[in-house]
Amino acid sequence: ITLIGVNSHSCSDTSKNVAVIYPDITSFFSVSSGCEPHTISNFNNSSVGAKSYEWNFGDGTSSLEQNPTHTFRNFSSNKDTTFTITLKTTSLNGCTATYDTTITIFHKPNASFDISNPVGCSPWTITVNNQTNGADSLVWNFGDGSAISNNISASFDHLYTNSTGTTAVYDLSLIVYTDDGCSDTIQRSSNIYSDIIARFAVQSGCHPHTINQFNNTTIGADSYQWDFGDGTSSNIQSPTHEFSNFSSVNDQTFIISLKATSINGCRDSVDTTITVFHKPDAEFLIEDADGCSPKNIIVNNQTIGADSISWD
Repeated sequence: ITLIGVNSHSCSDTSKNVAVIYPDITSFFSVSSGCEPHTISNFNNSSVGAKSYEWNFGDGTSSLEQNPTHTFRNFSSNKDTTFTITLKTTSLNGCTATYDTTITIFHKPNASFDISNPVGCSPWTITVNNQTNGADSLVWNFGDGSAISNNISASFDHLYTNSTGTTAVYDLSLIVYTDDGCSDTIQRSSNIYSDIIARFAVQSGCHPHTINQFNNTTIGADSYQWDFGDGTSSNIQSPTHEFSNFSSVNDQTFIISLKATSINGCRDSVDTTITVFHKPDAEFLIEDADGCSPKNIIVNNQTIGADSISWD
């Protein structure tokens, strides 16, 4: 820079000096908000002319790296948190620039539920107690092939069935979401014992009516309790039993009941009615039975309970 000074008599003087202007320095970066925990591995630092960098992440931590990696945390399950990130850059000549921006860490919802009664015999209804916090939507998968549910109730029931013959373990999973796309998941299991189906078949018959095969086709049972309806019982899987009807004119019905129990304590029962038909009493008397041929005799028929009679 040159300075020339001239007075009114045209006398002059000259002075020269040098000014050194260092290059311009800018500080800039860009980040995106995200869900907890939000890790930024690239701050897109596009600062110009910088030799050193000083980051303040707004959460009590800092860095001197050009492109640091940092994880922002938000431990609330229902409120978002905002941090102010500041970058101060310094050039080789000591020039500085500063830039700051805010970042929002969206809350992570807390997926939580318990099952009041997770163990039982099929068909078994469980009660789900939803304790989720901070979610905008929920997705329930019951693990049994039933339809996905978006139930938001605090408590609800679900029916499990199991006819496999063995204990079934159903995994109930819950995925919860916020409107910002943050999610959480949890899974709990229910043990459903196989259902037990008590069944048998018998046929009615005439007194005395002996059943050698009750056709016990019960499924899933380990023990059996029979009540034959005549004051007798049995705990054999397929017992033999004789039913009696001492009337000569009236049929008699008995209600046979079967209670079947599995090793897990699951129970089922069934009953059926059997009829023991009366046995007619064939009886007759002959008057004046002895004599010389040809001779007429008188037969007094005293049969009881018969619908048809055949004489020989």
